[in-house]
This record gives sequence, structure tokens and C-alpha cells, in this order.
Amino acid sequence: MIRKKIKYDRRNIKILLVTTIVSALLFLTGVICMLAEVEEDVVIALSVLLGLYVGGGLFLFAGLNLLSGFCYIRRLKAYGYEIPYKKEDYGDDLRNVPRVSGKSCPEIKNVGRRVLVFFYAAVFLLANVWNVRYIIRWYQFDGGLAVFLLCIMLLFDSFWGISALLFYRQENMQRYRDDVDIDDSRKERTPVEKGIVSGMILLCIMMLFKMLLIQFEEYGFRSRAENDQRYLQTISSCVGTAMMADGIDRTSDSYMQMREGCYISDWGRPDDAFSREIAENLGISDYSELNGKFFTSDGNPRIYVKISDEGVYVRMDNPLRLDRGIQFSYEEGNLR
Repeated sequence: MIRKKIKYDRRNIKILLVTTIVSALLFLTGVICMLAEVEEDVVIALSVLLGLYVGGGLFLFAGLNLLSGFCYIRRLKAYGYEIPYKKEDYGDDLRNVPRVSGKSCPEIKNVGRRVLVFFYAAVFLLANVWNVRYIIRWYQFDGGLAVFLLCIMLLFDSFWGISALLFYRQENMQRYRDDVDIDDSRKERTPVEKGIVSGMILLCIMMLFKMLLIQFEEYGFRSRAENDQRYLQTISSCVGTAMMADGIDRTSDSYMQMREGCYISDWGRPDDAFSREIAENLGISDYSELNGKFFTSDGNPRIYVKISDEGVYVRMDNPLRLDRGIQFSYEEGNLR
């Protein structure tokens, strides 16, 4: 017969309680030393490091184990076991621990199990609401990448829904048992405290991942926006170079259009020397190719160009913006 180990005894609980209190005081000391407006020295620095990292880490570890211990002891009492002071007194085997009330199958309400189901189901629902908001906001900026990242999030977020379903199934007393029940014919259900602690840790990881994802998207968008701004500078430079080229006909149709101001994104293949000179400088054979040079326009880019004796003015009228305020254009140069 397989030994049924005792997870916690009264001695464990006392040790964990003292450790939790001491580590909490150590952590509090570190926080006070960090916030206190005193001259820093080696002692203060060591107090901060020990308090925040050693005290904080130990407090988290001991506190979580203390919570698990209290819940385990509660289940032992519910099943009528005498609470052991030392595991070794009973050979670290729950089968050897006497029952003070003689109960073998107590009527335990599955309130904790229902809390687990509600918690995981609620996180699953909220995570997918966030996913919907994410794709609505970011699809317009980079549809392919947004869909790819959404699929990854949906895959990982499905964990919450599957876990909620599994916890719901574990309410079945005929198929599942608690960890203090010695009936080996049924499967052992996940302890409530373990489900809650694991869920809180995974929730923090999920929230961190989603925040990092938004920062990644914002960084990528700003990089593409900077690329578009630089390409407007390139257009301005290429137009200026074409204006100074020898033999340019300043009465040509394209030149006169630029003097008045025009959208070169509406042009097609260049049909005179001036427009061909600009296209060659830009490395394109057709002005429709400008559509592939910009990444943050709302639809095809609307590129406005106006030339004067003072210089070249270039503007993209329809840029996408991360903020939802006034949609200022991207521009290069001064409009005279």
C-alpha cells in the first residue's frame, strides 16, 4: 500500500508562522530604510537589500506555504483527523493518524471549488474581452502582426477556460477526492489554495505579457512612423535635386503642378523630364509605387508636394495616430 504523506503538521505551521512574521518585519525595515531621508551608508544599503530581497522573498515563500498549511489543517479537521504535532510520530503516513470523530466521508461543501471555477472563468472572459479590444485597436496599424499575436494570446488564454472546466468536473465527489482522503479508487482533486495561488501567479504573468505586447506594438508603430517621416525628407530632397538639375523645363506640366501644389501620390507613370527626374531620384518607375513606401497611412498615402523659390514642402495628409486627438499631418519643409 502506497504511503499517504502528511503535507503539514502543527510544528510546520508554527515554523511558517514565525518565519512569516520575521520576514515581514525584515521587509518592512528595508522599505523604511529605503524611504527614510537619511544619509546613505553601507549599513543602510545592506538593510535595504536584505529587507527588500531576502525579507520580501522569504515572506512570499513562507506566507504562501502558511496559507496552504492552514487550508490543509482545516481539511484534516473536516475529515475528523487528529492534528499531528510531528509527522514522524506517525511515520509521515496519514493512514496512521487517528480520527477523533470517527468520520470517514464528511459532507464538505464545494464552496472553494466553485470559487476556483468562477475565478478562472472570469479571467478567461476578461482576457478575451481584452483580446477583442486589442484586435480592434491594432488591426488598422499592422493587420498581419496583430492577427498573429492574437492567435498566440488566444492559445495561451484558453488555459483559463480549460482549467475552469476541469475544476468544475472536480466537484464530482464520486470521481474525485480531497488530498486528505485515503480512498485510492478516486482521483485527487487540486487543492483550492494551490489553484488560487497558481492562478494569481499566472494572472500576473499574463498581465505582464499583455502590457509588454502593447509596448512592443507601440514601439513598432513609432518606428514605422519615423520611417515615413524620413521618406518625406527623401521626397523633399529628391524634388529639390530635380529642381536644380540642368536642362529642366520649368514650364512642364508636372513642374507647374508642383508650383501650385499637387498630390504626387495621384500621379502614374512620369510623362515629362521633371517628373522622370524625380522618379529616378526616388528609385521608382511609377508614382503608384509610393503606396508601398509608407506604413502608417490610413489607406493609400496622400502625398502633397509644393515647390517655391524658398524650397520644397512635402506632406502626408492621412497618417494613422496612436492617440485619438487631432490628426496632424506628417510634413517636411515650410508651406509658403
